[in-house]
Amino acid sequence: MMTPAVVVSRAAYLACGGMDPELPCREDTHLFLLLGLAGPTCAVPGCTVTVTDDARGARLTEQLPGSDATYWIATARLYEDVLRRNPSLDASSARELRRRIATAHWRLGRLAWRRRRPTEAAGSAWRSARHDPSVILGRLARRA
Repeated sequence: MMTPAVVVSRAAYLACGGMDPELPCREDTHLFLLLGLAGPTCAVPGCTVTVTDDARGARLTEQLPGSDATYWIATARLYEDVLRRNPSLDASSARELRRRIATAHWRLGRLAWRRRRPTEAAGSAWRSARHDPSVILGRLARRA
């Protein structure tokens, strides 16, 4: 979904907590997850938005590639927050959020390792394993 094309009632926006001002990126994903978990959502055909190349390079998703720690820190934070705010999530959804958190921490660990920061890398690996051990075990198994 694209934020400029979304219409949300004020009540729904406020009830879910709105956009997280602390997230440097991925705040739209955070908002959409919270709204979707709070109640029914729908897509309306015919309502469109056109994104032009005028903004090329100015979009956060283009400025913060997957090799940027800021992106992965925000990713972990948004999924941790959604999980924290929704303690009664069904088991499958909670497991998926934990997997995504673990993946973000794994990526942060890899970035730290490449930057020769072994202590930081170990901390990220520990956080990854704490949220979902299968992520780190699966990644290590692929390398073997």
